[in-house]
Amino acid sequence: MIGLVPVLASTLGKIFQPLFEAMAWLIAFFYALIPNYAIAIALLTVVVMIVTAPLTVKSTKSMVAMQRLSPELKKLQQKYKGDRQKLNEEMMNLYREHGVNPAGGCLPMLIQFPVFIVLYDSIKGLTNTAKVHGVVKAFPRYISHHTRLYQDLIHSPGKMQAFGINLADKLISHHSSFAAALPYAGLILVAIVLQYLQMRQLNKRNPAMAQANPQAQMMQRYMPILFAVIYINISAGVNVYFIVSSLCRIGLQESVFRSGVLDRARKPAETRVPGTGGTPRRKSFMERLADAQKNALDAQAARQAALQAGGAGNAAGAGNPAGAGNGSRRPTGGVPRRRPSKPAEQPTPPAHPRSKAKRARKAR
Repeated sequence: MIGLVPVLASTLGKIFQPLFEAMAWLIAFFYALIPNYAIAIALLTVVVMIVTAPLTVKSTKSMVAMQRLSPELKKLQQKYKGDRQKLNEEMMNLYREHGVNPAGGCLPMLIQFPVFIVLYDSIKGLTNTAKVHGVVKAFPRYISHHTRLYQDLIHSPGKMQAFGINLADKLISHHSSFAAALPYAGLILVAIVLQYLQMRQLNKRNPAMAQANPQAQMMQRYMPILFAVIYINISAGVNVYFIVSSLCRIGLQESVFRSGVLDRARKPAETRVPGTGGTPRRKSFMERLADAQKNALDAQAARQAALQAGGAGNAAGAGNPAGAGNGSRRPTGGVPRRRPSKPAEQPTPPAHPRSKAKRARKAR
């Protein structure tokens, strides 16, 4: 069993090898433009944020939608306070009716993990070193030997010096010297503060969310602290990535808020969630299509019922002689039968005088 661990690690390394090489290639590309490790990692982060911008916008909309549902959630919590199962069912129905994903707000943080793992291993591979005859030498991985990044890492050796600190080092690597650890601690502090600002920016859209959903509020409050544990054990270069990504998300969220997309979504809708008395929402295309189909089926059923009622009326009229005699029988559907009109009587033309005389002689 223990022997499977190296094999599994080697297999995963081969699977993710193209991602490590792509990340290292981007760092090398930006480093060739601006020979500064921190700036190269920052530009790489901007590219990643541009690629993941649609997911970030979707997550922002989901979080704001969750905040708008907070009054309805609070009502459901009060209504089904003693029935946890019923409460969960009604909450899921509420989410489904409004098209809200309760886990959508955590999407920005979940997106960070794959990029964080790839970037962490890429920096670790770029700063790979080994002792050869007692001398530390660099053996960068994932990039071509002809790039400027490779040559500078060889000369370092294996160090990413930028703004006076080595981005390949961690905070715990300088625990013996307070002065040397201070810049690394500053990076971690900035990353934590920016995450708090990002959460505060969202919570300002609806202060009532804290009262309606205290669990989510607590998770948002302590999530940056949990990330701080990660920040302490990773290289400063990855911390630069988290700082720049938080700045990009704050700017992107602010642009979404200022664009008015979320405010236009607050217009009065056509339906309300049944049983909650909550915020109205506009029906989706599929819901309107389903309503039209239901109306068509109802109309067809009504026509069939009318036909059946008319057939029963005809049968009743055929078995009623009295009705047939007095003309009271009605055709299908209860519409009275129209009687044929009698031809109008033509006036008798006046008799000719000679005809009158002939009739008089015959009578004598």
